[in-house]
Amino acid sequence: MKSAASQRTLPLTAVALSALEQEWRTQGEARVAARIKWCELLPGLCFTTVTGSPRNGDTVTHQFQASLIRTGLPSMPLHHQSKGFGSLLLASGVDLATVSALLGHSSVSLTASTYAGVMPSLERDAAERLGRLLGARHDAAAPMADEAPFDHLSDLLPGDS
Repeated sequence: MKSAASQRTLPLTAVALSALEQEWRTQGEARVAARIKWCELLPGLCFTTVTGSPRNGDTVTHQFQASLIRTGLPSMPLHHQSKGFGSLLLASGVDLATVSALLGHSSVSLTASTYAGVMPSLERDAAERLGRLLGARHDAAAPMADEAPFDHLSDLLPGDS
């Protein structure tokens, strides 16, 4: 952990939760197999060696690179995964404050400056969505399947109903 502030609870997708549960089962099997050699220097770690020690960073990096090769993906530094995570969240419409919290950034402004390169495409998307919502459709921007049309702008505005 970088700092005490780095420790936080994160929501997991069903796929991530399943993978984590599998890792816990594998670790339990390793614990039984190691018997007396099992040594938890840092109790509660999920990702350990077969004897309970924390995994070596170089080994994790090597295993990550091998996984990329096996799956036909290009080589990339492991630490780029957090930027990919943040970019995917932003591209899927998650707000900047939530992305910042999930990444453990100290401020939303840090997240904004880190992802400034992603922002122009998100801004264009936001403008296109607003245009479709307001009925100012243009040929290049087809309505998205999950968008509900509004008959009148007044449907969106607060007022006496």
